[in-house]
Amino acid sequence: MPILTNLLAAGHIHDFHRLFRDTLLMAALVATGVALPIMLFSHWIMRAYGSAFVSGAMVLALVAASSILGSLSAVLRSALVAAGHVWGQALQSLVWGLTLVATFYVFREHGAVALAGAYVAAFVVSLAIQTVFAITLIGPVPPAHLDEGPAEEEAVIPLFE
Repeated sequence: MPILTNLLAAGHIHDFHRLFRDTLLMAALVATGVALPIMLFSHWIMRAYGSAFVSGAMVLALVAASSILGSLSAVLRSALVAAGHVWGQALQSLVWGLTLVATFYVFREHGAVALAGAYVAAFVVSLAIQTVFAITLIGPVPPAHLDEGPAEEEAVIPLFE
């Protein structure tokens, strides 16, 4: 998100935090709003394709769940890249890929369910890493009810360390 980068470059930390928080919330709401019905009705959705597909309901539910996690990960990635932590995101992507492959390998006898579950596991690990990076490097985002505007003097987060 170029807007996040511009806010940081201008030293508008409060606005950065507010936009980041609002974007994260919007991504969570939209992704959950789309994925939750798919997860809840996965059995009926798969049955619509025929009785042979009913066994894929769990796969569909897991893929939908991973999409929620993936949307949150994308927002965190944008904020961390905007703050100049591209190499940290490259490392996080490597961990995501290794988690995906390792998890699928361990549970490969379960076929598509294993692959869908591996995506969920990879995004959980990814989100955990990104959350730690974000809190450590960007700082915690204040809750919306404390959103009173920027302080008199805001510290500028260094874009490149």
